[in-house]
Amino acid sequence: MQNLKGTKMNEVFNQNEILNQDIDDLPLMIKAALENSTQKEKLKFSQIKIGKSYLQGLKMIILTGDSSSYCASEAAAYNTELLCDIPTVSVHSQLLMNTRGIPAKDTLVIACSKSGEDTDTVFAAKRAIKNGAKVIAVAPEESTLYKMCKSVIPLSEYADSICGFCEEYFLLSLLSVYFGGKLGTMPKLNISVTLKLAEMLSGKLSFSSHGKKALEEAADYMTSFSDIIFCGYASDEASAREISECFRIYGGIKAYSLPIYDIRENSVNEQSTLIVPIITNNANAALINMQVNKIKSLYSSTLIFTTESIAQECNLKDGLVTVEDSIPLFNPITVTGALYKTLSCINYKNDEK
Repeated sequence: MQNLKGTKMNEVFNQNEILNQDIDDLPLMIKAALENSTQKEKLKFSQIKIGKSYLQGLKMIILTGDSSSYCASEAAAYNTELLCDIPTVSVHSQLLMNTRGIPAKDTLVIACSKSGEDTDTVFAAKRAIKNGAKVIAVAPEESTLYKMCKSVIPLSEYADSICGFCEEYFLLSLLSVYFGGKLGTMPKLNISVTLKLAEMLSGKLSFSSHGKKALEEAADYMTSFSDIIFCGYASDEASAREISECFRIYGGIKAYSLPIYDIRENSVNEQSTLIVPIITNNANAALINMQVNKIKSLYSSTLIFTTESIAQECNLKDGLVTVEDSIPLFNPITVTGALYKTLSCINYKNDEK
């Protein structure tokens, strides 16, 4: 029994080491993804064989993937529709592979996979190609998904990690900016500013000692509850799903996710449950803050993860963790990075017990 217990503890320790290494690699991951997508300070996806005329004829864009890749697809779908002005949806690859009739010739499918070997995603891409749709693979080079598609975006060597959601979301966001530029729905000045801010992301993902202390305090608070519900709206709802899965798998924590507007409709044990709203979009901040205030009126235990400007705009002063602002397109990356780091703090404290 002692040997089994020792083995279990070693497995947990190794898992925590992997998580910490992946968090340390997160700035490098974003930097590598940006370098692979730009040339001379301009977006350049050289391996995408799609022109302006094809984009203009599209009736729909479908983003698909499995597990963490699906969360990234879902988070990016809102931005893609906004920046390209084309109806965009996210569909889990397990559902898409069995859907008849779509995708068709007037549909673009963007298939994401951290490994490039997810069976459902590979089959969904095959079906889309067979039906006449163009497919862009966001996957590692030499993977099955990558090799079967004419248009590809290679993932970096860091992508197949616990934090891989951030690189996939980042690349999908840059792709939406790239398409917006081709379609004329994204002004050149906005694209230039976006790229400048993208270059600053790696630095924003490295936290100061003050930031580390705030995350340690958040970790202390979170461990005092038996259940955690992460929630958000639009892209933040997808981030909440990704983070809840990470907390379950890599922290052994009873963590779940819900759309922020569904929290009040669910039966929640107030004493043992912590509600964690994620707010990253300034445009939605006022609307979401109304939902947060309603949640606070029902549940006394909340901990908000947001940006400094949103906290100021919504007059949020306590029960929150803030990160330095980027733009709404990239804020999910910095806030999610803070949540990964909080999970690392929780695991460190559990190791000390």
